[in-house]
Amino acid sequence: MRTCAKAFYVDQATAHVALASIHAKAAKKGKAAPLPSRAYPCDVCDGWHLTSKAVTGRKPPWDRIPDWVRPEGTAHLQQRSAEVVTGSRRQRKRGARS
Repeated sequence: MRTCAKAFYVDQATAHVALASIHAKAAKKGKAAPLPSRAYPCDVCDGWHLTSKAVTGRKPPWDRIPDWVRPEGTAHLQQRSAEVVTGSRRQRKRGARS
């Protein structure tokens, strides 16, 4: 399993508990800073992360369906994401031209 540098949550429920905790602590302290607003699955580490970015367009299935589970056969997504972490094809092509 690959890892990324972001805070890791095992599943969607754990990420939502952390999200609620962050909001509760911020409300208690009176913080008005941008806070994470939703959780999303990571194709690199196969875990969940939090983001403050709003959804544009149609909501992803994990935001619409509380019990959403990552579909089987997503190895190609993890491979694509691993390339982004280790250097994308575009970056490799640019390097080859130089």
